[in-house]
Amino acid sequence: MLALMESLDTLAEAVGDPESTLDALSVNGTVGDLYIWRCVVAADTTGEAIGSLLQDHPGLPGVIVTGTQGGVRVVSRRNYMERLTSTKFARDVYLNRPIAVLAQRIGIIGRMLVTPGERIDDAARRALDRPADEAYEPLLVEFPNGEHGLLSFDLLLRAQSQILLLAFEEKERLLSEIKPMPTHSRRHSNSCAAPRTGWFSRRKWHRSAS
Repeated sequence: MLALMESLDTLAEAVGDPESTLDALSVNGTVGDLYIWRCVVAADTTGEAIGSLLQDHPGLPGVIVTGTQGGVRVVSRRNYMERLTSTKFARDVYLNRPIAVLAQRIGIIGRMLVTPGERIDDAARRALDRPADEAYEPLLVEFPNGEHGLLSFDLLLRAQSQILLLAFEEKERLLSEIKPMPTHSRRHSNSCAAPRTGWFSRRKWHRSAS
């Protein structure tokens, strides 16, 4: 599910619930089945505007900044807040300046790139293999048309947990459909009667004859 957000104005009108995408998952769920934020901002958007954006939308994992040197960059909520509180004058430095200034310093250039068709379990495994400083960062989703979105790392892990639960329930259901063999049938199938061979018959005949 894709939450479309073309600008700061339309962002507030986004509808949908990330929780609903978890409820609709199947065992073979893909990244495209999850709630993906598409919050792309221009490089000249002020740091203060980004702060208001994050405050108004608690679930938003970050923003995608375009038009910066090096291409698309992701400024996550965690990195944004950490940078603003890193020094005494950080707020004065970054809030009134374009977000590009902050993005050049802390923006990740999408080293963790996923596609809508990638299986959730594969994406979760790759996400957990990231360096420690990127462990909880959102994932950059690249669509076939070249557009990008953000997937919350927390939502991805919860989706993985949901899939494991679904797989376990499916296994239990299949096992319950296999009826156990009745005890008497097992006993009969394991019995082995000794054959009456010609040797036994001849021994009996010779004894009778004597």
